Amino acid sequence: MGTIDIQNTIKGDLIEKILSTDNEKLLSAIATIFDLANKEKEEKSIKISETQEQILEYGLKDYEAGNIISQEELDRIDAEWMK
Repeated sequence: MGTIDIQNTIKGDLIEKILSTDNEKLLSAIATIFDLANKEKEEKSIKISETQEQILEYGLKDYEAGNIISQEELDRIDAEWMK
């Protein structure tokens, strides 16, 4: 059984258990666990400046327009420039 299958099985089991309980303390504790997990995930996200965002947008536009070169070509250009 693959990782995705195991995750889906666990998720299904948890959903069944959550739906079948009327224990408010348990449901509150589960909600708290999810809130903490989401907060931790948000804290790991990277904040970028407006300038960085603009640079990324320019790069995306270049990519979409086909203005790209391979890593090998970039290495060759760098090597020539460094001579």
